[in-house]
Amino acid sequence: MGKLVEQQIKTLYQGVSRQPDTVRLPGQVQEADNVLVSVVHGGIESRPSSRHISNISSISASHKPAIYAYARDAAEQYMIVVNNNTIRVFDLDGVEKIVFTPNGVGYITGADVDDISFVTLADYTVIANSQKTVAMTASTYTDPYRALINCRTTNNATSYTIKITTGGSTTTVWSYSGDSLSGTEVQSNINSNISLPSGFTKTELDQTILIQGNAAFEIEHTGSDATYGPWTMTEVVGKREYLPLDAPTGYNIRVGANVDGEQFGYWAQFTPDEGGWGESADPYAANAFDLTTMPHFLIRNAGGTFTFQQGAYTSRIAGDTTTAPDPDFVGSQITALVYHRNRLGVVAGENIFFSQAGHYFTFWADFSTQSLDSDGFGLTVSSDTVNKLQHATAFRRSLFLTSDKAQFEVFGSDKLSPSTASVDRSTTYLTETKCRPITLGNTLYFAAQSGRDAVVFEYQYDDTSVSNIAQDITLHALGYVPAPIIRMTGDPTNDMIFVLSESEPNAIFCYKMYLDGNTKAQSAWTKWTFGTGTIVKFIQIINGELFVVLTRNGATVFEKIFLRYELSTEKHPYQISMDRQVSLTGTYAAGTGLTTWTTPISIDRCVVYRFCNRPRW
Repeated sequence: MGKLVEQQIKTLYQGVSRQPDTVRLPGQVQEADNVLVSVVHGGIESRPSSRHISNISSISASHKPAIYAYARDAAEQYMIVVNNNTIRVFDLDGVEKIVFTPNGVGYITGADVDDISFVTLADYTVIANSQKTVAMTASTYTDPYRALINCRTTNNATSYTIKITTGGSTTTVWSYSGDSLSGTEVQSNINSNISLPSGFTKTELDQTILIQGNAAFEIEHTGSDATYGPWTMTEVVGKREYLPLDAPTGYNIRVGANVDGEQFGYWAQFTPDEGGWGESADPYAANAFDLTTMPHFLIRNAGGTFTFQQGAYTSRIAGDTTTAPDPDFVGSQITALVYHRNRLGVVAGENIFFSQAGHYFTFWADFSTQSLDSDGFGLTVSSDTVNKLQHATAFRRSLFLTSDKAQFEVFGSDKLSPSTASVDRSTTYLTETKCRPITLGNTLYFAAQSGRDAVVFEYQYDDTSVSNIAQDITLHALGYVPAPIIRMTGDPTNDMIFVLSESEPNAIFCYKMYLDGNTKAQSAWTKWTFGTGTIVKFIQIINGELFVVLTRNGATVFEKIFLRYELSTEKHPYQISMDRQVSLTGTYAAGTGLTTWTTPISIDRCVVYRFCNRPRW
């Protein structure tokens, strides 16, 4: 027979507990639906109600849209919806913006919420689709059939020749033996006396002569040494000092030796505007990204419209596939994007690859012969199992990476660079891959799964252990939030986290905390429900307001909830605990004496509140 326990319960602000009655805190309850628990207010009050913003007719109940909301500045906030092979943009008043799509829609065809990731950089929102495998575009460069003669000073009594081999036949096209000639005199002599094969032409470029052929050929010289005599070259030259001072703009040549059939060195290109010869990329390599497979750009235009199009990414700057390899995400699917310490990070497989510092769409090193701190670089997570990374979240000065079974952190010193960056495994919790971690102040939260139950970990730096630790904030309410968690959002001002579960789509689970110094005085779970059959598709906190996209009675709507009702500019004289509130202006018909209000939503019943300001007599 049970034992009666008498105790005084002063408040009920600790939320739901699934622990046995004997170990529950006095302020915990079995269920807490549609309430807000507050230490400040001393207990339980009705949760804030929602306000209707607009209808989104393009989203049906069966759709799984990828939705992303962000605040550009205090005046402009937007919500992006990728759904049913289209992309749409709304402001937070529900007004749809014009989106131009010159060449981008094919990239998002067939994608849904599990495939799309977003990151915003100023007026550019970069959108990645994990269904697409990143590829490079094959080079169309062909042998231009040309050569250079660097006309240098000759020595006395030295014999010099230039020979051209084409079609299997070698011909001496120029020879000289006599007094010393200056570089200008050598150029004049060769230009006057060279006898080229049929179909070949020559062009004077100061002390350089360009030979243009009509088929593949080889050119060679005799008598010249490291300092004196004309030096010939086609697409390879042994040393940089043999390069002429002038050449055609865009002339490509490989500088370096050829040992046992292997070429060493680097590629150079002549660009007069940049001072002559500079390091360049192998023109025969696949240097450009296939832009149809790379993340696309949604660009906010000056007039308030948007353009969704292929991204503009820099091609390989220098080197070849050996000295400047493709970024790690080439040949893989991109699962996440992140902005971290002035770089764009791309997550694919077991790797994260960073752009150049400050150049977010350049992933290559500037040189193949040296490494700069600003260069793009990649890191690979290491452990005793395969860890395909799913999410990346900036946390404090590090970057938090998650796979389905482990967590990693990317560290750097004062600057994140190829020489200082490292990645280490921090914890090994089973992670919910559908849900991106969030940060709240100096704490990070990520979702996990324990059988049918969802788990939320609180990840933060611990001064005692001098390391990051993860604590389960659902432990006392295990089983209350069903797995899997598909989205979280948080409000640092009110110390609240909101969670969506795929298994209970008509509810938003709310976690409320209160810190008293270093002590967590409140750790409370509650649930906000929105009616049977409702599907909550998206939640996001922006500027202290909770924005919600949900399908109710077959119609998808955009709503918002004021988390601090007392601070709202749209509050009533008293709080009304009814969702889908909308302010309407009626139309009076003198003939019938009736006033008609037309609601923007389909409802089977409603309550009308009339607020009037009557003059005082």
